[in-house]
Amino acid sequence: MISPPTMTTHRPDVPVHRLSRRQLIKHTGAFVAAGLVSGVMGACSRGNTATQRTGREPSTITVLSSFGTFGRDAYLWVAKAKGFYDEAGITVDIQPGAGTGSNISAMAAGAAHFASFDAMGGILAHGAQVVEGGDGAGIRLLALAQQRTLAAFLTLDPDITDPRDFAGRTVAVAPGGGTALLLPTWLQHHGVDPGRVEVVHFPPPELIPVLVQGVVDVADQYVVGVPMVEAAAGRTPTVFPIGDTLSDALGVGIWAAEDVAQKWPDLCRRFRDATLKGLAYALEHPDEAGQILHQADPTSNPDHAAEELRLMQPYTFTAPNTPLGAVTTTQLARAIALLEATSAIPAGTTPDDLADPAVMLGGTW
Repeated sequence: MISPPTMTTHRPDVPVHRLSRRQLIKHTGAFVAAGLVSGVMGACSRGNTATQRTGREPSTITVLSSFGTFGRDAYLWVAKAKGFYDEAGITVDIQPGAGTGSNISAMAAGAAHFASFDAMGGILAHGAQVVEGGDGAGIRLLALAQQRTLAAFLTLDPDITDPRDFAGRTVAVAPGGGTALLLPTWLQHHGVDPGRVEVVHFPPPELIPVLVQGVVDVADQYVVGVPMVEAAAGRTPTVFPIGDTLSDALGVGIWAAEDVAQKWPDLCRRFRDATLKGLAYALEHPDEAGQILHQADPTSNPDHAAEELRLMQPYTFTAPNTPLGAVTTTQLARAIALLEATSAIPAGTTPDDLADPAVMLGGTW
């Protein structure tokens, strides 16, 4: 048995911030408002820039995964490999995404037509834009890849067994990511003042290494990422799934840029349905989906991808007689109310601000 690593405080060279709920949301709002598009924007601009959104339906659409090339996003590559997009008359260019804030910025900048990213993060980004004096984040929800959030916090410290143990600890998060944005609300639900938690920003690929090395006490991660932590640490981490507390928190959504939804609603419906066919196939054939992802990106681990899909499956279940990926205005309203209750977003946000019945699967107005 591998002994637990020594848990240390943050390194002097690691940027540490004590962020309140308000500061986190304002940080994200500024991030989106400024149109910062990290590496994804650069990748798209180097020969894959989205078609100008005027006139006819674009010949090729640019799609961003929620983050990188992990099993949780394999359904996009599966839909392409199995010909589902071809059947819908769509040519797609799938790019690895870089998280909620970056993906929203990419769509706002015209570098992507569609993207997967955390639905709660999308709601928070809309609220942040309103706080900054804008009209919203310019996004429209098409469907849900997961009905419940996969977001979680992981620790290898045996002394952290309860969310209340986060007080006085260092938590590593990916700035602008959905999990980071939900952290203050989640802490408040457990009676923890967010100001008592040190938030450290790391790029997503570094979250697991800094956790395993003992640089931080807790790390932002998805539930489906547990096998990767186990492989790196040689033991099982303690997992704090956000959805166990915030039951109305939605999972990853499939989104369109607002102007795309307005100009080409038929394209949005065709893309949505083809993507959901890919999701259904990936969930039913996780091993094959892992291999498809590996063919698209040889650096991805097909076994890990397949295991992620197996772990993700329970989070995709919908109500009886409800199609995979469907989302209702009631679900959106509850998710909005969850964030309004802790002042994470301003009061007055409605499902109409984020969705359109012409393009959202299962929407009822």
